[in-house]
Amino acid sequence: MLIKRLALSRRTLLRGVGATVALPFLDAMVPALARGATISKPRFGAVYFPNGAIMQQFTPKTFGTGFEFTPILKPFEPFRQQLAVVTNLTRSHPGSQVGDHAVSAAGFLTGVWPKRTEAEDRLRRYHRAAAHITTDAFAGLFPQEIVGPLINFINSSRPLIASLGPIGVPSGPSFRRPRLLDPNIATGAGVQANEKDELVSQPFTITSDNVDLSTVGGYANVARQVMDYGVTSMDTIINQLAARYSYATERLALAELQLSTGHVPLAAGAAGDVLIKAIYDAAAAVFNTTGQLPTTLAAGPLGWARLGSIVDAAGRQMFPFLAPGNAAGQQSADSFAGNPVGLRLVVTPAMTDDSFWVLNASCLEVYEQIVGQLSVTEPSVVGIQVAYAGYVGLYRPAPNGAVHLSP
Repeated sequence: MLIKRLALSRRTLLRGVGATVALPFLDAMVPALARGATISKPRFGAVYFPNGAIMQQFTPKTFGTGFEFTPILKPFEPFRQQLAVVTNLTRSHPGSQVGDHAVSAAGFLTGVWPKRTEAEDRLRRYHRAAAHITTDAFAGLFPQEIVGPLINFINSSRPLIASLGPIGVPSGPSFRRPRLLDPNIATGAGVQANEKDELVSQPFTITSDNVDLSTVGGYANVARQVMDYGVTSMDTIINQLAARYSYATERLALAELQLSTGHVPLAAGAAGDVLIKAIYDAAAAVFNTTGQLPTTLAAGPLGWARLGSIVDAAGRQMFPFLAPGNAAGQQSADSFAGNPVGLRLVVTPAMTDDSFWVLNASCLEVYEQIVGQLSVTEPSVVGIQVAYAGYVGLYRPAPNGAVHLSP
């Protein structure tokens, strides 16, 4: 049998045969495969009460098919044979509350009990981070393009240490510096009274002083993202750690120098001639203590400014930047270099007042061994720990050789 899903109408048949006879309904007039009852599709409906309901007015009092319809279910009574009421679906959970709207809405049609603090837990995990250097420490660097060199106004120079000339560390963690002591320098030699007479004989001693090394440095925990995102480079981080090292060691050297008790009074706002006399008095004191004249006049930026503004009795600049032929030295506002009364001017940012120190190399020795960069990877936090350090020893051969000019 060949089925082509075609149907033949009575009118078409009558026109075709030219007959006026009314034909009965034929099976051929029914579309092929369309015979028989239509199979209905299953349907599912769910009713949700977003704001809850009075369950006593909803839930039937009895079980089975002959239950009495409650007020809320009353409109469904005509469909008793097609209706099933399912109860006892309330989810229980430690800490749960019946009538909890948020929990009901979150678990609708799933039966899954939602975690009340899930949003808070996500936020807490988001904010959880170690207190190390991260991309947040470089605010404003992205996503906008960064142009020009890095702006840095921190002065980490070491003019005081540079003027003294750092000496390499011979050994560690300490070493000793020999010192000659001769209390009989004035009587240790004399005129022979007569030939064959015994010469003067006086002892002297050699002792030694201990020099301890201190480790100076700092470190930072750097998130790997800081470099991978192009925020900054490892060179920038290391250079800043090195700058901190320089900043610290310069101030350690000044603190050691300030232990000297040598002092010449110099009043605040003293006139030029008073300042010159104080410098020469300090130079004499340095010579008497170390046996050598001073080479350096150390000052801070305020002391440098004080020198530049000093004038003589005629109102002329004591240390002019032009035509200093007959002046006591030269100084200019565009440089910290200068030679007041023949001494090398060393201006260190470690000094914050307008006083001065007169000294030479015998007043302070600086021993140093720079360790430099140290780094280790921290896989557990996707980071790098970077350090910069060095060993520093400070020693005053003449403990009170440096002379302070201050009120």
